[in-house]
Amino acid sequence: AEEIRSRFPSLTIDVPLPTTDAARTGSPVMVTSAADYTRRYPGPEAAAFLENTASVLAWPLTVGASTVGVISLRWRKPQEFEEGQLAFVAGVAELIAQALVRARSYADEHAVTAVLQQAVMPRTSNEIPGLTVGTCYRQAGNTRAVGGDWCDVLALPDGRTYLAVGDVAGHGITAAEDMNQLRNAARVLALQGHEPGSLLGQVGRMTTLVTTCKFATMIVAILDPETGRI
Repeated sequence: AEEIRSRFPSLTIDVPLPTTDAARTGSPVMVTSAADYTRRYPGPEAAAFLENTASVLAWPLTVGASTVGVISLRWRKPQEFEEGQLAFVAGVAELIAQALVRARSYADEHAVTAVLQQAVMPRTSNEIPGLTVGTCYRQAGNTRAVGGDWCDVLALPDGRTYLAVGDVAGHGITAAEDMNQLRNAARVLALQGHEPGSLLGQVGRMTTLVTTCKFATMIVAILDPETGRI
């Protein structure tokens, strides 16, 4: 029961209904008539539920051994639920279940990559004396895929400022993870005092060890506010 509750947090799973029974048991629930419904699910809400409804079929949406949802179908006229009818509903339910899993997988991946990408946007611009930094991130086209782009601003111990913009080829969680690896590696090298050429050389060598990306681009600048030299 606890496992079912975790899958359907917005559903009061203990309420006796065809949908909740299907969710708990993982088996279809067939109600052939209003009288059958009233007998199996007595209560004051039965009349409202049965308005313009004679038969109900609650079919679990399953993927493997897991129930990921329930589809509820109603008919105005009583149904006997013949074999062909049930086979059709079973086929539709399988398609819906697979679509739900794909949608959830996409949503989860998009959420993770969005958090990763937001985490690597610079937040130190107001902490660097004499330097105002503005950033704007816009995706190309109408795609919702999160990519491997990043920008960075970091105050260095010697009073200079490290600036970088980079992009890992590809989209999705792998590109976001690789982006995070390269961004952090470059930050450490900058703090150690590496100049841009040396820093990029080191990052290039590290790329084959800490990422799975095939291609990445990066531009690095170090600003000395005392002399105005970049």
